Amino acid sequence: MKIDRVKLLYIISILFLVALFATCFNGPMAGGKSYSMVQREQLVKTRNGWIIQFDLVNQQKQDAHYTIRTVVDQNQPYQEQVLVGSGGIFTFTQQIPAQMVKTGEAKITISSAQSTVPFEETYHLY
Repeated sequence: MKIDRVKLLYIISILFLVALFATCFNGPMAGGKSYSMVQREQLVKTRNGWIIQFDLVNQQKQDAHYTIRTVVDQNQPYQEQVLVGSGGIFTFTQQIPAQMVKTGEAKITISSAQSTVPFEETYHLY
């Protein structure tokens, strides 16, 4: 009788593992939530300074408002408000003259009403 209980427990545990494995792959793998993203990010050194350029892609199902803020060496920030349509792309270009740069740090922050955490990127120009 003891062997029969062990076999029964083994069979039940195998069936439980099969059922657990099947439920893992029953639904979609991703949550389906789309986020905005930055693509084709570039930092170009020119004769007169630098150019920062990137594409802001809205992958959400509705239009989204973004605030893009650039601060160079903790100077007066440059701020721009943009509206990107659903599935749309906004190409941001910021020219930084060499005379503005002291320590060589440029920080860009992108915030959105739909996101609680802003995207931040720091560029080291030197």
